[in-house]
Amino acid sequence: MQIKLLELQDLLKQTQHEPRLKGPFPIKLYRSILASLQTILDRLHSMRCVTTREEWYVKSPFWAAGYAF
Repeated sequence: MQIKLLELQDLLKQTQHEPRLKGPFPIKLYRSILASLQTILDRLHSMRCVTTREEWYVKSPFWAAGYAF
C-alpha cells in the first residue's frame, strides 16, 4: 500500500500540467489527504509490529508456574 501511495504522490505532481475545465486542481487538499493516509499506514504498521512480537506471547500461564498438576 505504501508503494501505491508513493506512486500517487508522483502522479499528484503531474496534475499541474493537465488541463482542467473546472479550474486549478486542488493539489494542497490531495497532498494533505495522501500525507494523512501515509500517517495512518505508518501507525497501523507500528501497532502490528508491537502486537506481533514474540516477547508478548505467554508460553506458560503465570499462575501455573511452579505448580505440578
